[in-house]
Amino acid sequence: MWVLAEVYEQDLAFVKVGDMAKVVVNTWPRSLFHGQGDLHLSLDRQGNRTARLRIEVANPDGLLRADMAATVEIDAPIAGPVGWRPPTRRSSTPASGRLLLVERGEGKYEPRP
Repeated sequence: MWVLAEVYEQDLAFVKVGDMAKVVVNTWPRSLFHGQGDLHLSLDRQGNRTARLRIEVANPDGLLRADMAATVEIDAPIAGPVGWRPPTRRSSTPASGRLLLVERGEGKYEPRP
């Protein structure tokens, strides 16, 4: 069985043919199907800026049918270090990250630690 997964254009660099995928169809939410991407299809030029990845999924019990809606998780490792950089502007948010919003009137609020 083939599952066609929509992949956003900005994520295409991370997805390649051969990546493993986990598929859950709405009809069988407790069943997990495993597959492997075997073909990239063309980029959609109609405005949604996605491409399709065809995933081949085993369907020995015949549970999967054409046109079923599904959620697909593609195991696409990102090469190289990935990190987070704090904002350069100094934040007034306390270390705990907790703020209290105090009403100042007329729909205006002031954040306070």
